[in-house]
Amino acid sequence: MILECPAQLKNQAKRFKDILIQDSSIIRLSQKLSGDYPAARSRDNAAGLKIHAVLSARAHSVKTIEITGERVHDSKMLRIGREVKDVLIINDLGYYSLKTFSRINHYRGFFVSRVKTNAKPEVVSVVSGQISKKLKKSIDDKNYPNLSSFLEHVPKKGIYDLVCSFEIEKAQNRTNKIPIIEDYRVVCFWNEKRSTWHVYMTNLPADKFNPDEIYELYKYRWIIELLFKELKSDYDLGNLLLGNSPLAYIHIYSMLIRLIISRNLYSWILTKIEPDEREKYGPMLWSKVFAEKSNEFLSILHQNLFGNKDVLERWNWLEKSLRHLAKSRHEKPRFSQRFTVF
Repeated sequence: MILECPAQLKNQAKRFKDILIQDSSIIRLSQKLSGDYPAARSRDNAAGLKIHAVLSARAHSVKTIEITGERVHDSKMLRIGREVKDVLIINDLGYYSLKTFSRINHYRGFFVSRVKTNAKPEVVSVVSGQISKKLKKSIDDKNYPNLSSFLEHVPKKGIYDLVCSFEIEKAQNRTNKIPIIEDYRVVCFWNEKRSTWHVYMTNLPADKFNPDEIYELYKYRWIIELLFKELKSDYDLGNLLLGNSPLAYIHIYSMLIRLIISRNLYSWILTKIEPDEREKYGPMLWSKVFAEKSNEFLSILHQNLFGNKDVLERWNWLEKSLRHLAKSRHEKPRFSQRFTVF
């Protein structure tokens, strides 16, 4: 299982230039701004902004951030170009777009995504998984079942590794355009506890990545959930009730700048720790440590930029203090939990 954030890309993840995870989170504003930033759907008199972030698993930090109104759809914020070559992109269902997956594949990047429940790809071959003779004959005869029908007719257990045909773009009669059909790998896991299928699509080759590795790679998406949790809890963005639009933006951007500084310093601190100890220091722990020492860090930075004194001694002291504080915080949880019981 992946920890809060991987201290380095491991195992199969090392094969990628980077792993990028994209997601968004809503920042609730004062009702006074509902006219300028109306909430999505049916929330009356509510206001909100949406933070769209792309996080780099290799750098442990944000790669890009953009702020929009709450009603801007996530899929419009995903931009794909040549820079995705050899990069794995992991998205939630909000960014599900067959055209986007096609572009990632075109630029020789990789992706792993959950499949929407209303998607209707056709199963054209079975890489692994037990199926009935009748179902096998149907596929061999090119009477391809759609994915939902296929899963209804197989045992509710185990893993199925499939190749499915997706309609990327429908035919347009007036312009004589033919439909664009592409085949992608679909991996289905049966969840016994929830009695449901977990279905993922990817362009990662079956001969290099087995189903369990696909599942493990998708877990990297969890680290951006922790990023937003950090922003809303440690950076006071959980319920931003400012009724002044410029002040709201100033507060959000100042917290994002603080986050980037914290994560970059976190990555640097990891290089000063022994490799076998790095996994102990997750970003959520680091966030609390940095919050306690942020004034000292900013004071050193200000003195270095605008002062005329050597700050090396102060910086060395701060580095040792940060590492000691992180280590002591890591070693104490069991005792603190024990005290809270009594």
